[in-house]
Amino acid sequence: MKQITIYTAKATPVIEVSPAALYQPLTQQQDFSIGLVELFEGKTLQEISLADNNTLALKIKHSVRKEPKQDVIDEEVATRLKGDETEEQIARIEEEVYLQAKRLSGVTNKTCLAFVNFDTKQILIDAPRNVADEGISFILQNVIGNSSDCEFELFKQEAVLMEKLLTQYVVKESTVPEPFMLGEVTKLGKKSELDKAPKSATVSITKEYCASDEVLTHTSAGKYVKLIELDYDGILSLQLDNTFFIKGVKYFESLNHKDDPDVAESVNFMTEYTDKLAAIYAAVGILQGELGKVSI
Repeated sequence: MKQITIYTAKATPVIEVSPAALYQPLTQQQDFSIGLVELFEGKTLQEISLADNNTLALKIKHSVRKEPKQDVIDEEVATRLKGDETEEQIARIEEEVYLQAKRLSGVTNKTCLAFVNFDTKQILIDAPRNVADEGISFILQNVIGNSSDCEFELFKQEAVLMEKLLTQYVVKESTVPEPFMLGEVTKLGKKSELDKAPKSATVSITKEYCASDEVLTHTSAGKYVKLIELDYDGILSLQLDNTFFIKGVKYFESLNHKDDPDVAESVNFMTEYTDKLAAIYAAVGILQGELGKVSI
């Protein structure tokens, strides 16, 4: 898991896998396909038991047919036109060429892991927001039997609140919750406004301690922290932004799993994600708890 999009529910999810949930390759007539693919040894679902965090792991694959290049379409349309067509005929030719070109265009395939946490009533998806949104929609329709009761929502925070919290960590290091420590990536910019889209960072500082003189010069000038790198207990680091999206997750030696070729795939999978999920859940839980310590 290198990036984490979080969704929360009002009720405990009930697993009820649809017969149509398995991934099917795109046909020539399809532009999009999404479904469950194998985790290991033919299994598409795997329970992972952790202390206070019973979890179901699954992997989703979705394929999208690429848009054909416009210059290729224009060139083909030009070869078909005789010059005496009506607007309706031209539109029909353009549509035919577009559809033919799309059927011959390439396909973008993406896979992501998802973890349904029955205790916290959350789903963590290892993907950026746009990909995760496709994943959660699929899960609700094909994996969760009581999705209408769950009412899953993206877990996000007001940028104004998050920026205040992240800036506080930099300006007053003692407020960083244990066992976190500041890392070496900071992004800053103008303060966002309440109930409006977050303002983008205008300053990016890397390979420099998050509370360095350079960073503090920007905060003293009125800039707010938009993203910060945090080290969790010496076992992983992550970047937390002003919407509570987590990316850039790096695992240090104790969690930097390498498959053992002498054991089954299932053993490798369980070994890796039992350890990683325990750390991720603990880190996310602490950070979510921090949100109640600041107000707008």
